[in-house]
Amino acid sequence: VFEVTPAELADAGNAAKFAEAARFQNGRTLRQALPPATLAKLQKMLEVSGTPMAQVEGTEPWALTLGMVLGMTQAMGFSPERGLDKVLMARAAAANKPVEGLETLDVQLKALEGAPESEQAAGLDEFLSDPRKMAEELSKLHALWLAGDVEAMDRDYRAEMAAETPVTYRIMNTDRNAAWVPKLEARLKAPGTDDTLAVVGALH
Repeated sequence: VFEVTPAELADAGNAAKFAEAARFQNGRTLRQALPPATLAKLQKMLEVSGTPMAQVEGTEPWALTLGMVLGMTQAMGFSPERGLDKVLMARAAAANKPVEGLETLDVQLKALEGAPESEQAAGLDEFLSDPRKMAEELSKLHALWLAGDVEAMDRDYRAEMAAETPVTYRIMNTDRNAAWVPKLEARLKAPGTDDTLAVVGALH
């Protein structure tokens, strides 16, 4: 089981769905949503990259941060197609193994959108304040994941997120975990001897 089924992830309409979720729906703009200091950092970064402010004005902070982090990971040499979930999805398909999803893409987008605007802004500010530090943290998290150091990942990332952005943590982690558990328990209690492999994000 994956967070979302391979078939849903491959849906051609996902890009439009994400773009819709990423836009402010209440008429607000980044100029209104961000503290002045964060806005100034964003404008400076946009100037360096040659990106007009108007191009991102209607984008919610969470989506802007996510886009920049994904861009950074690709620049660092990480590829979504080589991610563990994509590799295991391909193996499952090749072996003709049944796959299921623990949630839908709509649920994930709703969780991202549901984070408080103040915590979204705080996350964006952290990235803008020191992009190099963010790159170092991503490399560190990857190294800890490769080493299987669950204790360090929990201490340095999950617990830190819970302390710094508690509502976002509840929405993105606690609530989703709670929704997944009954589905996983049902699979474990089902008749038969087949094993179930659950493939989810590292901080779950």
